[in-house]
Amino acid sequence: MALVCLGMSGSLRQAPVDDFPPELENSAVFSRNAEPPHATFIPFDSSHDALKKNFTESPFYLCLDGLWKFKWVAHPADRPRDFYKESYDVGSWTDFPVPSNWEFKGYGQPIYLDEANAFRGDPPHVPHDNNPVGSYRRSFTVPENWKGR
Repeated sequence: MALVCLGMSGSLRQAPVDDFPPELENSAVFSRNAEPPHATFIPFDSSHDALKKNFTESPFYLCLDGLWKFKWVAHPADRPRDFYKESYDVGSWTDFPVPSNWEFKGYGQPIYLDEANAFRGDPPHVPHDNNPVGSYRRSFTVPENWKGR
């Protein structure tokens, strides 16, 4: 079984230093606990199957679309910590469709811009008053025939 957890955040409200994720104002930190970027390739058993161009038929494809457990908070200081641990109870979290956009599902407010920036320019500092965080979690079973791949 695998556990997938994703957290997203931007700016922050004023909070005790211990609650403030310092990497959000560190321009040297681009990501944390993330896979390096790469092109998407879906392997097939044979070139004949690959030429059909239907990646969903590959025995090495697993779609993770669907309902994930989701927790939204307005401020990073309020984000759930350690939610990636299997022992963390997400039973009260919302069932949320993925892929999706939380602002269009009633969480936070969409930002529509034509050219102006929605945030004041003071790099690397970020706003501390309004910066929603969405945390996602879903469990799934990695197929046995993927062992060693």
